[in-house]
Amino acid sequence: MREDRRLNLFGHDPQKAPVSHGDTVPRVLAVLLESEPLLLDRFIDLINEKLRARSPESTPIPKPTARTEWEVGFRRSVPSLAEFENAPLRIVGLTLTLPDTPEGRNPGEDREPVTDIAVHFGDDLVLVEVKTPRATPGIRVTEQAQHLRAALERNGEKFPPGVVSPLEASWEEMADTLDDVYRLQGENELSVLGHYLRYLKSRYPLWHTAASFCGAGGPAAAQTRVQTFADDCALSLARKYGGDPTQTIRWGDASVIPLETFGFAREFHLSPEWDGSLFKGLKATLWLCNNKRQGLYFFNDESVRDDLSWTRGGKLDVAGESPEIEITPYVKFSHIMGRYVTDAYCAPEKIGTDRREVREKFFDPLVRKWKRNEWPDLRHFLTEDHPGLLKNPEGFKTDFEKFFEKSARQFTFVTFGFEIVMRFPIGRTEEINAGGSIEADSGEAAQWVANAVEALKAQISRPGT
Repeated sequence: MREDRRLNLFGHDPQKAPVSHGDTVPRVLAVLLESEPLLLDRFIDLINEKLRARSPESTPIPKPTARTEWEVGFRRSVPSLAEFENAPLRIVGLTLTLPDTPEGRNPGEDREPVTDIAVHFGDDLVLVEVKTPRATPGIRVTEQAQHLRAALERNGEKFPPGVVSPLEASWEEMADTLDDVYRLQGENELSVLGHYLRYLKSRYPLWHTAASFCGAGGPAAAQTRVQTFADDCALSLARKYGGDPTQTIRWGDASVIPLETFGFAREFHLSPEWDGSLFKGLKATLWLCNNKRQGLYFFNDESVRDDLSWTRGGKLDVAGESPEIEITPYVKFSHIMGRYVTDAYCAPEKIGTDRREVREKFFDPLVRKWKRNEWPDLRHFLTEDHPGLLKNPEGFKTDFEKFFEKSARQFTFVTFGFEIVMRFPIGRTEEINAGGSIEADSGEAAQWVANAVEALKAQISRPGT
């Protein structure tokens, strides 16, 4: 199923005006703490863990048993927090620190102390500050707690609350909490929590275990990291060749990256390769001439080299580093609107390496619409006229009989091209742990994949085109 990630409730198109992610992250967390009892339960567990780490004798925060027993506020001024009907007996200051980006507010910019998130349950009030490191969140949240204590004293409270601040939590811990709740709730991708997690994993991938393909997250968790990695490849390619970098989509276990200006290919697929539960590396797959228009471009346009010796595979040099490359000719059979039905791989040594000869021998006679009464001629061409052309002729005969001859279909569209698989081994691709998002390149490994695609294009094209 294709997934348009621009439909995410909290996502942002980088081609539009910038938005404040520094507001979005705490605002949505506040909404979820207000509306998700299970998340609140796990959030209290996290705070109590921090309280015990600070002092083993600390009284834990009791968990609410009814919806009326907690209240959440967002960007509340400290004086307004002193107006609770039941004044707290303890104020806990907690910090969640965002990466140091220009989106954070600077210390002292508020005219009066304002906390990002306030959660009031029973005798406890938790103030949460989400800030960049340069905004010294520990100092801010402690000042807010002290301001609130003073405000309660001015309001005549006989027993001003105690202050425990600052407790420090990381967003990695918060992300683990969100992931845990998401799994327990059945991993509903359409829920607000599902949207929020996908947004965080795209914007801040290092907060999540999926940031490392070798981590405990396994294949399912790694898929999110592949998508973010694909975004960075798309952005790098779009800067050089044009196109919309937001159009990367998920297709099965792969992320699809558009190549809008390549002519002979429309996209490439980026997917993880696994040996059981162990990550082996990344695989980038392109299908040259995947439809008739692309094939006409490849076999006729002057920008493409006549020498096809590169189709015999081997190594592709990319800035001194060589991903493994495997190139296999193929014949694809599709039906209405070009929908894929089946394919057959060809033996490279039977194809040749001169573009004009390959066009005359295979592309011109094969690539067209074949009607049912012509199918015997098609089979004869592939199996009898060119013996040894197909790697698995018996498999082709079985599939063609199943999907066409024994079906109600009356025609098939045939295309002829080259499948190109580039493999990026584990030692290099783990550098994606440098992180990033569609708004900032994710490091050398993503650039390596993008450079490999560029090098492949240069190998196919004539110099200077």
